Amino acid sequence: MLTYQLLISGKVQGVGFRYHAYQLAKRMSLNGQVRNLSNGQVSLLLQTDPEKVTDYIQKLKIYPHRFMNIEDIQCKEINCQSHFNGFDIVY
Repeated sequence: MLTYQLLISGKVQGVGFRYHAYQLAKRMSLNGQVRNLSNGQVSLLLQTDPEKVTDYIQKLKIYPHRFMNIEDIQCKEINCQSHFNGFDIVY
């Protein structure tokens, strides 16, 4: 299983974005975690195959919240020794 890190920037903190990311990951049966970063970005780690990451990103952009605004999503494969069992919001 591959691990991907998504860095999401824009108006994504304080608007329920982590919960949206969590709910979507659960619906798609993806493992990983989501957390806010001190620089205003949100970091997502996903363990899945490349096709599901692409699908997740497309669905993540569809968010019916007028206060949220995704400006950019950077995605890269990373080396990760941890194995996620489920999906968590990290506080």
